[in-house]
This record gives sequence, C-alpha cells and structure tokens, in this order.
Amino acid sequence: MYKLLKLIIPVIFLLLITDKLFSQSTDVFTDVEIRTNSGIFSLKNDMVLIREEPHLSFYYEDENETAEVYLKLNPQIADSVVSIEPTADFEMLDSLRKEDELLYRMKVSFKRLSESNFLRFSFLIGASNKEREIVRLFPYAEISASLNIQERDLFVGEEKTYELYTDLPENIKLQPSWESDGNIKYRLTRRSNQIMLHLLPEKIGKHTFQYNVKLNRPYFDANGKIQYEYPLDTLQFEIKESRLAFLNIDQEEIILETNQRYKSQDIQIDHHRNLKLHKTYRIEEKEQPGGALIAELFTQDQLSNGRMLCVLRVYDYHRLSDGYLYIKDGDEARFLTNFSIRHNTKVSKVSIQRNGGEWTENLSVYPGEIIDVKVEGDALDRAGLRFEGLFRIRTDSTAGNENRQVFTLNIPLSIYKKKIEMLNYGEPTGHQLTVQEYQRPKELNFVNIDYGAGKMPVTDITTTIFYDKPVKDIVFSFDDTTIDSLGDLYGKQYLFMEVQVVNNKRQLIDMKEVENITICPGGNSLRKNYYDKKDCQNSNINLNNILRTKTHELGEWSRIEITIGHVSNKYHERIYQQKIEIILSRKSTFDIDISFPAGLLTMTQGEDEISSLGGISLAAIAQFTFYKSEMIEKAKPYRAGIGILAFDAFNFSESATRYLALVALGSVYPINRSNSKLNFPLHIGGGYRIDNGKWFFLVGPGIRISF
Repeated sequence: MYKLLKLIIPVIFLLLITDKLFSQSTDVFTDVEIRTNSGIFSLKNDMVLIREEPHLSFYYEDENETAEVYLKLNPQIADSVVSIEPTADFEMLDSLRKEDELLYRMKVSFKRLSESNFLRFSFLIGASNKEREIVRLFPYAEISASLNIQERDLFVGEEKTYELYTDLPENIKLQPSWESDGNIKYRLTRRSNQIMLHLLPEKIGKHTFQYNVKLNRPYFDANGKIQYEYPLDTLQFEIKESRLAFLNIDQEEIILETNQRYKSQDIQIDHHRNLKLHKTYRIEEKEQPGGALIAELFTQDQLSNGRMLCVLRVYDYHRLSDGYLYIKDGDEARFLTNFSIRHNTKVSKVSIQRNGGEWTENLSVYPGEIIDVKVEGDALDRAGLRFEGLFRIRTDSTAGNENRQVFTLNIPLSIYKKKIEMLNYGEPTGHQLTVQEYQRPKELNFVNIDYGAGKMPVTDITTTIFYDKPVKDIVFSFDDTTIDSLGDLYGKQYLFMEVQVVNNKRQLIDMKEVENITICPGGNSLRKNYYDKKDCQNSNINLNNILRTKTHELGEWSRIEITIGHVSNKYHERIYQQKIEIILSRKSTFDIDISFPAGLLTMTQGEDEISSLGGISLAAIAQFTFYKSEMIEKAKPYRAGIGILAFDAFNFSESATRYLALVALGSVYPINRSNSKLNFPLHIGGGYRIDNGKWFFLVGPGIRISF
C-alpha cells in the first residue's frame, strides 16, 4: 500500500500542476486567441511547452498569414492600458484597440512565418509601460512532399536532379552541401521557387534510398508529437557503371586565383587500369574533340590506398552543375570526372536598401532599422558571411548565387558598436557598416515656455499672447524625455533662438540671437548613453540672462517676438519652427486728462431748476482709460475719473457764475481713433461745489485737444 501511494502521489501532483499550467494563461490575460482562415487558436486550448515555456500554437498555410488577435483581460486589471511593441516579424493592419471592458483586438499580417524564430507578441501594460507581458507563439504547418521519379536507373558519376513537390516550399530546410549514405551523395537546393533533390551515385548495384526532409516549422504527427522531419517514400535505384569510367578526385572544389592561373597542386584520383603513369591528360568540358581546355592532369605515382597521386594544373572555371569533365588522351575521351574550379571568395561591392528606397553604397545604418544588404563578388555561395554583433539575420536564398548574396538585417536599438564588421568565417572582409545616431528634427513639443502663466509646450501657442501682468522673466525649458521613444528615435536636436523686443511705437529696444542650442535625448531613450554629450545643453534658458533690457522693465504695449526652431543645415528633412509674440497688454490705464467742457447743464442740490448753459470750463481729471481685449492699444469709447472742475472758467462777463468743484465724471468719446488730435467728448457726472458746499449733477459736451 505504501509503495502504491509513493507512485500515485507524484502522478496526482504532476496532473495538478499540468492542469493549472494549461488552464491559466497569464496574470494579465485570461486568454489570448489567434483567428485565421484555418480556425481559432487560444492559449487555453492550444498551448504547448517549448523549452519549458508556454507557447500559443497556431496553424498557418501562408507565409504572410493574416490573423485577428483577441486579448481577454484579467478583471483585476480591467482599467489598465495595453499597448504592443512593434517587431519585424509582423505588420499591424489594425491597431490594438479596446472592444469592451475586458477585450482588446488587433489585426496583424505575419512575415515569413517559416523563417521567423522566437516569434512572440510583447505587450506593455499600464500608462507608464513599465510592465511587459510576453505571449510566445508557435506556428506549425501541415506538410506534404513527394518525388515523381519515373527513371530508376542511375549511373556512377552522373548527377540526377528531381523536383520535390510540396505545398509550402518556404518551410523546407535546404541542404546545399553534399552528404552521402555510402552509395549515393545527395543534397537539397532551391531553384527559383522549386525544391530540387540532387543525387550523385558513387557505387554500382541496387540501392534503397531513404531521405527525411528537414523542416523550418514542424507539424504534429498522428500521435500529437512535434516533428521537424518529414520522411519521403523509400526509393529503389539500380546504379550502373558509366559508359566512361568515372574517377573521383579527393577534392570537390579547386580554388583558381586570377594572379596564380597556372599554379599546380597535388591531388589524388581513383586508380584505373587504363590510367597510365607519368602521362599528361587534358581535361575538357566536352566529350567531342575541340572542347575548351579546363585543366591538365599529370599522373605521378600510384598509392597503396588504391589511388593515384597526380599534379593538377587548372586554367579555367567550372561548376558541378555545368556538366561532367572529360579526361582525354589527345582528343579521345578516356574517363569522366567532375569537380568545381572556382574563384576564391572575394567581396567586391556592398550596398544597402531601405524599405521603398534604392540600393546605395552609403553603408550608414541606424539603430532599430531593418535593411537589406546586397553583397557582390566571387564564390559567395560558399562564403560564411556574418555581421559582427548581429544575430537577427535572414538570407534571401531566391536572390543568392555565387556572385551575389542578399541579407536582411535587424539593427538592434541598443547596439553599442560604431562599426559592424562583415566577416567571412570569422575573418574581416574589409567591408563594414557604420552605425550612425539618428539626426531627425522632432516636433517642438519638447520645448516649453513659461512667461508667467505656467509652463507649456511652445506648440500649444497658436496665436498672439496678450499678457496683462508683469513679466518677471521668460524661461525656456526642454523635456528631453519626450524626444526618443521606443522604436521612434530622433537623436540630438539642434536649435536656434531669435528674440526681438520693441516698444509700443514699434521701435526696436533689444535684439538677441542664440545659436548652438543642442538638446540630447534622455529619460527612457535606449540611445541616451551612446550620444556624444559634449555639446549638450539641456538646462533652462532665461531671457533676462541674455537681454540687456529686462522683461520686467518693459513698458505697456511692448512686444517680445521670439522665433525658435531647428538649425536647417543640420538636417536633410523638413524642419520645425515656432514663432511666439507676447504683448504686454493692459486692461486700463490711469492718467491726468485736461479738457474744456462747454455748455454744461447742472442741477444743484435743493434747487428745482436746471441751470442755463455754461460757458467754457476747465477740467483736470484723473481718469481711467479702458482697452479692448486682444487688441493692441485700442481704447474703449468711454472713460471715468475724478478731478477738479473750474466752471465757466473762461467766461469773463459780469453774469458769469464761476466756481470750483470736486467732480466725478464719465466721458464718452464719439471719435475713438488713437491718431485723432481733436475730440468732442460727452461728460456726465456729479460733484461738490467748494464755494457753497452743495452737491450737483452735470451733463454736457466738451472739447479735448491732444498733442
């Protein structure tokens, strides 16, 4: 009983752990679904463990499969904002948006699913984007592959090529180098969009050939197991001896240097009874007489291993796919052989291409970008080209041959190297990519201004500012945390500033130009540690520190005109500029006004009658002038004030009633133009007579002359 419990308890524990693992998704999502034309796949139902990590498996039929993705949120974080990090593995067709309280949806188009490794979705959770949730993906495909072989007879040394029929050729892993099962050499290559199986018999006799096609993306067999190899049907061949004896040499590839064209080298070739010692044979490309001379073979010694030591002199290039080489005695073909005579790997030209652009030999690259690199030269199909420090490299096999190779490179955002060497089997080729920092003009929303109303981005200022309070200072500050963001880099910002100060008569008071303002990205920028910070100036700029006339010394209706923008010769793109005009406006002014009221009508306290029209009086009024809002020095047509009135001051007749009074007057000016020298205001108000101590009311016109 105890032994039985020891066996049962671990099994129950394992089942509980497995059930929990496959029934729960993540702390953020209760489930993630991928919907394609082939079906609906979810973390709950289609999760597989790869390298002990959960993956969402889904079936695809197209290399660039289009899918809808649904994210079901955990109710505990229903209020959180979810965003997605872009990658080169897929393209967003519909942005990630919230469908309801617990559901997000997006539409994506995957790219080259058969070649994409470590495929995943990376989601950022919360407004600060500090929490990251990874959903790993595991695409798989059903595979069918077959060979249609009618002729089952093979000849030693004669290469046969058969097309491998498959519904997803991109998922077939190629095998460009020869391998052997003892009787037949074989390899798998791509020709355009066809997969070709090459067979090269080595020994005569009946032979059973079995080949397993290796896959980039697996399939699930009948038992639900993941399989990365697909077995082809077993093939039966009869290998016959060639009409001409085929002699193998111990090297499949001979390097012919252009500057060492006639250099000889030792090789070993199969011994044959008809191959004579100490004799020179011609090697030509045709069986008939008159073929081009490819090489010469001199038989030197017979070896104990059943081979013959020979001296080979090569004169021209040859590829295995070009056909057989004929070993001739004079013009008569005696034997067959085949080997490659090729250039040494040489890189002569490297060019890059960005999405939608032309090929260029300017090898400057930028962090975070995806580029195509075209390498041109000789014998490149045998080269082991790699780019130092880069791991996400894809090779376009359809565009590659011995003279050209095309790579797709993903330059990491956090790359620290300034130069990326191109290596061939670890050795420098003399070609390199230069990593440049981005230098793109960023919209000026990272520049803030504070003139007394609080800090705000300069891009929020779209009209003239009328400010009716004292301007103690104008301060420009720079929010370097908003320049670079994840996947959107701009680099150092080179700015200038021009300041002009004019008074209310449009006379220039002060002018200043500030050049070489360099703002370096900071905050969460992945490149902040790699920028050259020698010229960075992220500190505030106070105008009072650079102007001779301080802002708090300026009179009313003065103007401060500021232009801030990018230095044009630093960029090759459209730059940004912002113009700011601050007017020191006033709602009202207080001054002394001298006017000449005439024909005033008065009514004195305690009297029932209105006085007769008075003569020309003299009034000295301390009054307020009111201005129209958001208009420059445009006064409203009324004023108010208090002062002294000399009634009938200019009436010298004996009947004149002259007296002094303290008055409060409101005045209306019918001619409301700032350049008017003569005006006829209408006065209304009241006052206190100093001679008799009585209160009175008055109304009447006046004359105002300004100089």
